[in-house]
Amino acid sequence: MQQMPLDSAEARVEIAAPVAKVWELVGDPLRCGDWSPENLGGRWLDGATRPALGARFRGTNRRGLAWWYTNCTVVRYEPERAIAWEVRVPWGGPPLSRWTYELAPSAAGTEVTERWELLNASALTRATWVLVAGSPAARC
Repeated sequence: MQQMPLDSAEARVEIAAPVAKVWELVGDPLRCGDWSPENLGGRWLDGATRPALGARFRGTNRRGLAWWYTNCTVVRYEPERAIAWEVRVPWGGPPLSRWTYELAPSAAGTEVTERWELLNASALTRATWVLVAGSPAARC
C-alpha cells in the first residue's frame, strides 16, 4: 500500500547538550506535556512507574476546545538511543499511530529525530485526525 502524505512526519534538531542529558527529557513520554502544544502529560498504567519495553501509559491531549486521551504502549526502548510508543483509543483496537524519538551524538551535542506515523487508519480516521489534531507535520 502506498503511503499518503499525511501518513507520517519527521523532524530533526541538533541540541547543544550531551545525549545523556537530552535522554532525561526525551526518554520519558510523560514529559511530552512539558513542550508539546497539545499534550498535557500522562500517567503510567498497570503498575508501571517508568518507561520500559511494554510499559503502558495514558496520555491526555487538548487542541482548542477538543480534548481526548489515549492509551499508549512503549514498543521500543533503548536507553540514551531510542524510544517509541504506539497510540490506541481507550477502548482498544489496533494502534492508530506511533511516535519515535531517536538520539545520536553529533558535532553540536545530540541530534534528535522525532517521527510520527499513522497506522491502521481508514480514510475517515485520517480525515478526522487532520480535522481534530491538524497536520502531523505541524506538530513535529
